[in-house]
Parts: sequence; structure tokens; C-alpha cells
Amino acid sequence: MVTGSYSLLNTSSKEIWLFIKDNEKVTVEQIIEHLLNIYEIEKSELTEDVNTILKLMLEQGLVCEE
Repeated sequence: MVTGSYSLLNTSSKEIWLFIKDNEKVTVEQIIEHLLNIYEIEKSELTEDVNTILKLMLEQGLVCEE
């Protein structure tokens, strides 16, 4: 998408982006489970972070809901 704006992703955001890119249709739960295998973090904290990141990606048109 050519919008003239760019986003800088931190490590976990980049991991979410790559997981979504490599797996066309994924659920939030699948993303969370994937990240739990990578990072040592409580599921409740990770769930909150993932929802925040996905909301920002959705607002910026980087992902869409189906």
C-alpha cells in the first residue's frame, strides 16, 4: 500500500507481522500461542499487548478483520 507513511515495528510487533504474513488467516489466539512459544511472558499480559498492536495495525490499514 502506498500511503507515504511508515511504521517502525519493535521485535514483538515484527514477529506478529511476519506470522500474519506467513499465515493468511490467523486468529488472535493463534498469534498469542505463537508468541508464547517465543517469549517468556504471562499469557494475560501478552494478550493485552497483542490486542493493542493489532488494533494499531488495523487503524493504520496494515491488517484487516474477516
